[in-house]
Amino acid sequence: MQTLWQGRRIPLAWLLLTRQPVRLAVALAGISFAGILMFMQLGFRDGLFDASVTIHRLFDADLVLISPRSTSSVSMAGFPRRRLVQAMADPAVEGITPVHWNLLLWRNPQTRGTRSILALGFEPGDPLFTDPALAPKARLLTQKGRVLFDEQSRPEFGPVAKWFKSGRTVESEIAGKRVRVAGLV
Repeated sequence: MQTLWQGRRIPLAWLLLTRQPVRLAVALAGISFAGILMFMQLGFRDGLFDASVTIHRLFDADLVLISPRSTSSVSMAGFPRRRLVQAMADPAVEGITPVHWNLLLWRNPQTRGTRSILALGFEPGDPLFTDPALAPKARLLTQKGRVLFDEQSRPEFGPVAKWFKSGRTVESEIAGKRVRVAGLV
């Protein structure tokens, strides 16, 4: 029996597939579409993850403690400072830097309209960021009511970067408190 079919190989699977070319085309299109959807989902997932850890990657830290009461990365819940002190009890911990961040209302200095903006609060003297260019800029925050503004921010926040670069003093409000832009990041 084996010698009978050895010389004649019949591509049975290929014959079954090509027997109905329209059905083959529809099946290939469906499989391709499903594959595209899966890769899109993986891309969206990776994009969301990258976006949610963008700020964390700026920190010169091996470990970031986040409150379990936090619901999202833009609205962090606080936790007692004693948790940081407890972390310092570990001999492997070199230092701690408390960071506060939340969505606050920013007043556009041009239109006077308000919009939510992500604000970070930290001690200007603490070494927090991996980028060495940010350390001297952080020292600009030692005066009360000073902020650093992201020059890549959306236009809805106003022409803050443009005004600051032109030498104009930029003052606005964040969370109802008067602030002056001390630098751009």
